[in-house]
Amino acid sequence: MRNHTLFLALLASSLIPFWPTAAALGDLASGDDRYSHTILIPFIAAGLIYLEKRRIFQAARRGSILGGAALAAGLLLHFGASRWPAPSGALSIQVLAVLLTWYAAFLLCYGSRSLKAAAFPALFLLLAVPLPPGWVEKLSFTLQAASAELSHGLFKLLGVPVFRQGHVFSLPGLVIEVAEECSGIRSTTALIITSILAGYVFLRSGWRRLALVLATAFAAVLKNAFRIVALSVMGAYIDPAYLHGLLHHRYGGTVFSIVALAMIAPVFLILRRGERPAAAPAQPVG
Repeated sequence: MRNHTLFLALLASSLIPFWPTAAALGDLASGDDRYSHTILIPFIAAGLIYLEKRRIFQAARRGSILGGAALAAGLLLHFGASRWPAPSGALSIQVLAVLLTWYAAFLLCYGSRSLKAAAFPALFLLLAVPLPPGWVEKLSFTLQAASAELSHGLFKLLGVPVFRQGHVFSLPGLVIEVAEECSGIRSTTALIITSILAGYVFLRSGWRRLALVLATAFAAVLKNAFRIVALSVMGAYIDPAYLHGLLHHRYGGTVFSIVALAMIAPVFLILRRGERPAAAPAQPVG
């Protein structure tokens, strides 16, 4: 209880110097959908630690001077990042400094063994660090280009006559553009985070967890292509209103995310069945 009390006291006191950073991260997450996941990550990480509290804290002991040194390093990094000359990257460094300070506080209160036992929640917490806007734009453009390529392939596979110029597709009586909003970066991020958690909970081998994440990334891009092709075909051959209806602007993300989960489910089951069962403890021979 003394360790927990000290750790909670350090976390509470850290909110004083880190409050502007937390407020800035909240404003970014609420104003830009591409960063909406960053607010949920700390709560998920805390939940993972709570679920595994016995394994993590069974060897808890006070940390060495290394924890205090790391704590000071985190505070100095945050102080320097607050005066970062490039505003676009300052928030990323500031949030990273906050996490480093929290890691140091955990190490100081519980020791290196507990920190090692909590390695996955600690690494998962890094997803709360917002990528600089330039990186997000490059990632969004990559997803946009991949969605356009797969959409073109699906049009050809379905036999739909189409003429392509970059991200612009000309169908009979209809011209569409795979815009940046069609990259699906928000749903892709949510699906990948879900696959990371599912792999940690249900899979044991590292390569199977990685395979699940890679399969999820491909399914997320393929889901975007399905959405583009489905709306385009319905708009060209049924009613152009489909391109401006609820399926496009409100419910499309949910519907096609379910399609992506349906594609991932067989891969997950194959990976799970392929694992060897845990070895049974040896029984004493009478």
